[in-house]
Amino acid sequence: MSRRRFESDQERTVSTDEDMLNQRKWEKLTADNAPFRVVSADGLASAPIDHFDALLLAQATSE
Repeated sequence: MSRRRFESDQERTVSTDEDMLNQRKWEKLTADNAPFRVVSADGLASAPIDHFDALLLAQATSE
């Protein structure tokens, strides 16, 4: 069985193998139980609660 996957307003058919791989990746992400999901070079990844701290602090002012 194949499913449809949407990417940037485009639809494509996903093979059964790719669908199973995506399901395993999602199961891993949910098992991680991390507070954030971020896009990395490898795709979606779990991230800790302090993942964005440096970015946010860099934008903060003393006011």
